[in-house]
Amino acid sequence: MSRSPTGNNQHRPGDQYLDAWRDLAKRIRNGSSFSGRERNNAMLNLGHGMFADVSAATGLDLIDDSRAIALSDWDHDGDVDLWLANRTGPRLRLIRNESQGHFISIRLVGRNCNRDAIGARVELRIDNQTRVKTLYAGDGFLSQSSKWLHFGLGNQTKIDRITVRWPSDHVEHFDNVAPDKHYRIVQGAGNLQPWKRSTQVKLRPSTPSTPAPTEVARVRLSTPRQIDDLSYRTFAGTPSALPKRPVLVNLWATWCAPCMKELGEFAGQSHRLRTAGVTVLALNVDELTSDDPPKRNEIQSRLGKTGFAFATGLADRELIEKLEKMIRDTVYRHHRLSLPTSFLIDEGRLIAIYKGPVSVDQLLRDVETRHVKDTRRLSLPFAGRWAEQHFVTNPIAIARVYLDGGYPADARAHLLRYLAKNPGPPSRGNTREGQIRNLRLADVYHTLGLTHLAQDKRGDAGKMFSAAMQFNPRLRSAHIEMASLLMSTGDPVTAAKHLEFALRLDPADADAMTRFGLIRVQQGQTRAAIVIFRRALSIDPEWMAAMVALSDAHAQAGEFDDAIQMAERALAQSGKNDQELADQLKARLKKYRSQRPK
Repeated sequence: MSRSPTGNNQHRPGDQYLDAWRDLAKRIRNGSSFSGRERNNAMLNLGHGMFADVSAATGLDLIDDSRAIALSDWDHDGDVDLWLANRTGPRLRLIRNESQGHFISIRLVGRNCNRDAIGARVELRIDNQTRVKTLYAGDGFLSQSSKWLHFGLGNQTKIDRITVRWPSDHVEHFDNVAPDKHYRIVQGAGNLQPWKRSTQVKLRPSTPSTPAPTEVARVRLSTPRQIDDLSYRTFAGTPSALPKRPVLVNLWATWCAPCMKELGEFAGQSHRLRTAGVTVLALNVDELTSDDPPKRNEIQSRLGKTGFAFATGLADRELIEKLEKMIRDTVYRHHRLSLPTSFLIDEGRLIAIYKGPVSVDQLLRDVETRHVKDTRRLSLPFAGRWAEQHFVTNPIAIARVYLDGGYPADARAHLLRYLAKNPGPPSRGNTREGQIRNLRLADVYHTLGLTHLAQDKRGDAGKMFSAAMQFNPRLRSAHIEMASLLMSTGDPVTAAKHLEFALRLDPADADAMTRFGLIRVQQGQTRAAIVIFRRALSIDPEWMAAMVALSDAHAQAGEFDDAIQMAERALAQSGKNDQELADQLKARLKKYRSQRPK
């Protein structure tokens, strides 16, 4: 159940949810367990509010980090089997139930209600006792069990009566029903229809294999990442840029035995590397990792003994920080930069990261496949079968996950793949299919604009927001984002038009109203801005952005008493949740009290 706001409403409704996920992600990055490493637990209902822990006895105390469970008599042998979906491997597990006993299983088909009869209730009368099951849509976390209603009967062999209470208030009764069968009941048909399966799905069990622990790791990016220009210093101290062709940037130190061995292997297979068009740039880090590093000529001498004949140089602190950032942006859990570590870069794009030594064979395979369009298979560290053809995914939801996680390039790549499968201009006419397509593509282009904004590519963002408005002229979020872009580029007139349109669509949007007031401030219309900020606060009295903007507007108009009053009101509210904003407001108040605008 969601919590009610307790104060500052500056944040959007989903911010607390996203903040919680960020906190959880931080814990995982720091090495904490997602699940607490707890085994699964199964409890047996003993009746009268009592339960017994039967986890070990039933074999259900699996170490899997399970997330969802669905119930189904998969093999139709009269008992309920379990499907488990796990966050860890195996991702999907079938637990077959081999218990014995009598049963009855019922599948309802609605006629005067919904066809799946969701909401229907089935009552079994046995020896003056009634058992009840209700048919639900979605009966667990991220799961939907079979719509067959299964009753275990134990030793009972006689069912006195079955009563079906349909969602349409229609009630039907069936007397003296034989057990140990599957029945199909069609609303209003007046009979039980015995059912038998016509086909059997044969599953192919697999035995998950866990790789042996190793200090060596290869991270092949699912989408090559564009990186900032990198430079290094030669041993003479001269700055130099990376080559454009495929280059393996290798970090090494003279005290690192695996580093020296790896450099020797590069030297021994230099012909293969050069033939493939690959160069290796060996950057020494002795000066950054040792209090008493060897002299540069000694470093070069030790390197020469390995036979290494590619480019060499020194890594400075700035380069290491950039490389560290590349790892943090790519690898979910990264604690420190180990040696050796290498980066495969091609034309300014990061292809792969290697923690520990990398074999020449692996390096050449990654170089050979660097231009493959769909590199997902190459990036996975384990074997498996793709199941995406069985699911209809929401491109916006997946892109938002990437975007919220700080991976705008991956979000953009996902959306561009969707657009490649759904090309063309907006659909014309009033068909429902065309309207749905236009709305979906408008959301895709809007989210694409957000991915560009996340990387400060404002021109590209503006093009995406414009495309979104072509597909859905009434997409408020696109108008609001476009207005912000136009304000930042010095076009308040056009920005105001977009916000006016957004406010016509929703006059009760305090955020859009506040942005509109900021445009009037930018245009020098302070009095008009004050009226607009007051209107925003009449919509949402706790809208922090409006309070701050109104205090600034009063100060610019020379109305310092009003500015102080509004800033104190904002301070009283912000101090509960945002210390940084509170400090800013205190600085404002100090200026206002000295009769100075911000």
